[in-house]
Amino acid sequence: MSFRTPALWFARLICVTAVSGTVYLATLSTTVLDRHDVKEWLGASGLYEDGALISAITAQQPETSLPTTTAITTEQDLITNTAIKNALSRTFPTPFLEQSFNSVIDTSYDWMEGKRADFSFSVPVNSRREIFIAELIKEVEPRVASLQLCSFTARTLCRPDVPVTDFTRQLVTDSLAASDFLQTPITEAAFSSAASSSEVASLSEFPTLRWTVGLLLWILPLIGVAALLGAWLLTERGHKLALGSKVSRAVFSSMTLAVIASGAIIIIEKIYGFPIASALPQVGALAPIMTKFITELILGFSWTLLLYASIPLVVSLIGWITFAQIKKRRTPPTAPLPDIPSPQPPTSPSLAA
Repeated sequence: MSFRTPALWFARLICVTAVSGTVYLATLSTTVLDRHDVKEWLGASGLYEDGALISAITAQQPETSLPTTTAITTEQDLITNTAIKNALSRTFPTPFLEQSFNSVIDTSYDWMEGKRADFSFSVPVNSRREIFIAELIKEVEPRVASLQLCSFTARTLCRPDVPVTDFTRQLVTDSLAASDFLQTPITEAAFSSAASSSEVASLSEFPTLRWTVGLLLWILPLIGVAALLGAWLLTERGHKLALGSKVSRAVFSSMTLAVIASGAIIIIEKIYGFPIASALPQVGALAPIMTKFITELILGFSWTLLLYASIPLVVSLIGWITFAQIKKRRTPPTAPLPDIPSPQPPTSPSLAA
């Protein structure tokens, strides 16, 4: 076996691998690595629906999330988890949440794309502290108004003979006095402290990953073209059409697998759904939001892969058929063999006489 045969096989393999790699990397680049798609998936997850995020967060907290003073030590607790949740929902409406998350996504992707020197963000929740206090006062005030006036015989929580609004404000501000709730903006430091060292280390690799994907999207097509040219030069004359047919058939087979896989994922999700929630036991009440987000991510990736893989699939199919037809037309027809008469048995001399 000459070196030509394995070299030719390797060149064809590189060509097909380059086409497949370009399709998958282009899908990754225009979905997961695209900030606009991530924003759309977050919106579709229900994250910004009225009170959805606040309800999910407060559902994981104990009934009394804020520290209370000694005045609120009876069974008739005024600042309940429900009151806090309602106040937070009005303090952080949908436009504020969407703007804040979009800002975090933009700064994160700017860092990942090399437009920022470091990973940092800041959500100014502290600017909403006074709004939260005012909203919490509205929630607590009806309960305070229902309290009896303080007297020597009062044995339960009571209110002094002062305006209800003033006493309610005092209760709320006293409860918040010992807490740093909404005192500082949310920054990347909070994420770093909550994440493990391995997760932080993985996050630091994102800029390298993004740079590598962008570089490969330029290099792989060039490698594919160079490999195809090398295979063409290594192929002997008279077999070049067969080379084109083989490469087209290999690309068609590879892209067929991609189309089948992406289509199967889409169909399975539409019919059965994915058991994503069961794989997220640690997110608690945030599971519905996370499930929708991951589902949108998988579907977005699958639909994009289906579209991108269909292009080389169709092109390779056309090339495969075209090369086969050209080869068929150029092959000279086989000339029919001339009829050869069958030999006759020899004549006996005696019979001839």
